[in-house]
Amino acid sequence: MVNSSALKKAGLSTNDVKLVNMDQSSASVAFAKGSVDAWVTWDPYTATAQVNQGAKLLTNGTGLAKNRDFLISTQNYAKTHTALSKLLTTYINDDMTWANNHHTQLIAMLSKTLKLSDAVIQKMVERRTYAMALVKADSSIVDEENQIANTFYQEGVVTEKVDMKTTLVSGSD
Repeated sequence: MVNSSALKKAGLSTNDVKLVNMDQSSASVAFAKGSVDAWVTWDPYTATAQVNQGAKLLTNGTGLAKNRDFLISTQNYAKTHTALSKLLTTYINDDMTWANNHHTQLIAMLSKTLKLSDAVIQKMVERRTYAMALVKADSSIVDEENQIANTFYQEGVVTEKVDMKTTLVSGSD
C-alpha cells in the first residue's frame, strides 16, 4: 500500500508511479528480480533488501506516521478484562525497556527466532525504539491513527470513514 503522503514528501503523486498491489513475499521476489523499481514495506523486509540486495532507502515514515505496533483484542474481551490489559502492558513494556538496553542479546535472539542474519536484524533493531503503553482516547496516538484512516478514506482504500476513538476500549478507562 502506497501512502500518498510519502509520495508527496518525495515530490511525487500517484500519477508519477505505477502502483502494484502485492503480498510481501511476491513483492520481495519482484524487487529482487528487478521487476519493480521501488517497494513500500516494513522491517525486516526493508533491512533484508538493504543488506542482501544493496537497496537504497528512499524515504521513511518520519514526519508521516510513527512506527507503532498494537496489542489488540475483541472489544468484548477488552471490556471484561481491563486489569489483564494493564498487566500485559506493564510487563510487555518491561520487555521493551530490556530490548532498548540490550541490543546485542536482542539481535542474537531475533536472528535465531526469525532465521535472518545478524546484519539484517541489527539494521532493524538499531533504527527503532521499543515501548508499550495503554492508549487513551484523548491521546496523540489516536489522532495519528485517525489521520492515517482519513488518508485511506480519501484515497478510496476504505469505503467508510473510521473514527479510531470509537474502536478504543481498554485505554479509555
